[in-house]
Amino acid sequence: AAVAMAGMLWGLYDMRRALGSRIRPRASYLLHGVKASGNYYLIAGASVLQGNLERFVLQLFLGPAAVGVFSLFQTLANTLPALIQSAILNISLGRLLTGFGQKLADRWAYLRQLLSRCLTFSVLISVLICAAAFPLVYITSQPEYLRVIWILPVLLLAQVLLMWTQPIHLA
Repeated sequence: AAVAMAGMLWGLYDMRRALGSRIRPRASYLLHGVKASGNYYLIAGASVLQGNLERFVLQLFLGPAAVGVFSLFQTLANTLPALIQSAILNISLGRLLTGFGQKLADRWAYLRQLLSRCLTFSVLISVLICAAAFPLVYITSQPEYLRVIWILPVLLLAQVLLMWTQPIHLA
């Protein structure tokens, strides 16, 4: 909590000129932004809801042991979006938004390049996650984890598809 508070204070200090600015964005500009991003946030919220509901459904039908197995593999699979988001998408977001916002000529070529980069790195990171999963499963000494390790590549495939299409959603 102390680190979060320090980060918030630093952010406010760093934005002090913007907070005191007399220039205010037009309401129509803000409403356009909210309208344009509404579907994206609706889908993101539904995704979080689905992630929580699937654990309840698993527990209801298969019991708490299945939730533990699923949670381990889901946590491993969720490292993929975190890495792709921070290593590729956050870095290229500015150019992507500028290109499509200002309708620059090279925007489609840049989108194709970004899609290719996301797919390539997602597949490579997925292979590394699968390779790292085997030692983790042996450390847990849980035989049921090894019997259902096939779940991890399935979860990773879904994450690869999500990360591959993410630049399209952002554009």
